[in-house]
Amino acid sequence: MDSASRSTAFLAIGRMKDGMRSIRASASGVHVIPLGAGGELQLTDGLKQLLKKEKIYGYVFDGKRHDTGDKLGFLKATVEFALKRPDLGGPLRQYLKSLNL
Repeated sequence: MDSASRSTAFLAIGRMKDGMRSIRASASGVHVIPLGAGGELQLTDGLKQLLKKEKIYGYVFDGKRHDTGDKLGFLKATVEFALKRPDLGGPLRQYLKSLNL
């Protein structure tokens, strides 16, 4: 199958006036996925809808998982990634050491 006939899908999450929604755009159109369990956006709901129309693929990786849907998890991920950056790691590390904890 050539790249022109292949369906390309992506999942984007954005905040709108009425709350969180997931907007999926692909060759078959644009779809809004409503909030799921607990009034939260559930990635699995979006994947189930996508699977009805297109193939989906997963990838098992070795590495650390970050829960950025949780406030503390988001902060931890941000700090860990920033510490690994050459331009931010040193200054952030110095700042963290300067805190009176």
